[in-house]
Amino acid sequence: MAPSSRNRLAMFGAHLNAQDPTKMVPQFPQMYDHQREDYFINQARSSQLPRICDTPSDRILPEISPTTVSCAPCFNGIAIQNLFATKTNPTTELAGDFQKVLQNARVLFGSTDPKSQPIVIPGSETLGWDIVAGNLANPSDKILTVASPQASEMVSDSLEMHRITVVPVEGRFGSSGILGEVAEKLRESKYDAIIITHVEESTGLRSDIQEIATTVRDVSPNTLVIVDATWSLGVEEIQFDKWGIDFVVSASHTKIGLPVGLNICFASERSVIKMTKEEKRVIHSASMSKWIPRMKAFEAGEHATFPKSSVELVHSLKAALGEIVGEGLDEKTQSTTLSQRVEKYRTTRDFLQDELSGLGFKAVLGPLCAAHVVSYFMVPNGCDIDHFIALMETSGVHIESSASGTSAIKFEHSWNDIKETAYAQEVVDAVREALLIIDTGKL
Repeated sequence: MAPSSRNRLAMFGAHLNAQDPTKMVPQFPQMYDHQREDYFINQARSSQLPRICDTPSDRILPEISPTTVSCAPCFNGIAIQNLFATKTNPTTELAGDFQKVLQNARVLFGSTDPKSQPIVIPGSETLGWDIVAGNLANPSDKILTVASPQASEMVSDSLEMHRITVVPVEGRFGSSGILGEVAEKLRESKYDAIIITHVEESTGLRSDIQEIATTVRDVSPNTLVIVDATWSLGVEEIQFDKWGIDFVVSASHTKIGLPVGLNICFASERSVIKMTKEEKRVIHSASMSKWIPRMKAFEAGEHATFPKSSVELVHSLKAALGEIVGEGLDEKTQSTTLSQRVEKYRTTRDFLQDELSGLGFKAVLGPLCAAHVVSYFMVPNGCDIDHFIALMETSGVHIESSASGTSAIKFEHSWNDIKETAYAQEVVDAVREALLIIDTGKL
């Protein structure tokens, strides 16, 4: 006989009571300490291995249906170790570590202006659009977007909820004519801001932020220049002051190498003034009138209110940014400066484009508009893509999933790989061997 409703509720309650809440981890309430540690250690280990994963064709340029040759989402090993490091009192140590995070963020964004402001708060990159909508824009404002249709749609969905009008530039994202179209739009109508996607991960396109920002300044100097650096921060050059950027949106979990949990932004002086001069009607988690005074206090080495659930991520971010900007550079740790890191990504991309072009692959994008962190190639005519993928897997490029009948592959580079001198050559050797086997008809 089935248990009564009263008995079923009693059984359910007993199950919940069996969970000891004092042993749960605040950031991951369904994980105990040992479970969370095992999870991230396993993720960090797997991030050392290249893989192939499928990218939906509707997120790529219309003529491309890609199969991805990439590294797994890569955690920064130093940052993950720091995440588990035992601290006497993490909250007490927060002020010093937060100060270093914000100081290194200035290096990361390329800003020495003391009136600009780095911002690190709990959340992901999508919170950045709530910050923009609630602090830098007002209902009925018009914002221009320069991005692929997919990225523009995501931004539009976020901003239009706040009754902000979003107008995409209709030209092909990344094309040489985009500057003229931006200028034409700005002359036709008043725009309160322009949002530019720096790197579009699903297409491999990279915007020339400096040229677009210069065009905006020349045609419509009151228009705020906002950059989506979710996929570029730490791997592409960003010169916040020099290029005249007003606001940048990014996050900790893409190329910085941390777990999801921190929103990373940077604001110019005029953005700070606009965000703090009056109380905004915005959700508390995105209210800059509350967060910016706390950021200023932390940067001065003082303690301020910050959610305890995100304190460990701040300590971890300190370690990650220290490595990225080359803090404590010495031969023993073999660290690199930020400029050397960006250059390493660029030379890896260029090397693969040169070498694979010689093997019959065709780079979808030229170096002027191709991102450093991802590269797309059309496979040689007559190459069986499924056979090629299988052969790459046997060479140590692990396949997570693949799509039958695809015509392009995407190489995504993680710092764990490209910092090794032999990485790019090993990829080329694996490709060459796979093509040779296909050409000779071997199994």
